Amino acid sequence: MSVDKIWVLAEVADGAPITTSLELISQARTLAGTVEAVAWGDGTAAVASELNEWIAVGDWTLYVTFPQKVQLVTPADVQRVAKQYLNENQSTTGWFVPVPPSAEKGS
Repeated sequence: MSVDKIWVLAEVADGAPITTSLELISQARTLAGTVEAVAWGDGTAAVASELNEWIAVGDWTLYVTFPQKVQLVTPADVQRVAKQYLNENQSTTGWFVPVPPSAEKGS
């Protein structure tokens, strides 16, 4: 998930317009459909690999039911979960500051 999308979710938690949530839901539904199409269209090894992933998650039946569950997500669901988990007082921000090659040790 990109940083921009995380900020959008944080804004949703603060009561941003539901249209923002609708965009995110639409993207999630598209992604779920794409993942399903790739898994089913890439042969038995891909299907076995995807099924293995859902077994690792803890519920192999999600392999079949996850795309339908994503379709049921509403903007209110997104806002409720964003409010619950995107709490500014319980967040950590990290910054990656690359070091130019000339400043590395031994250069």
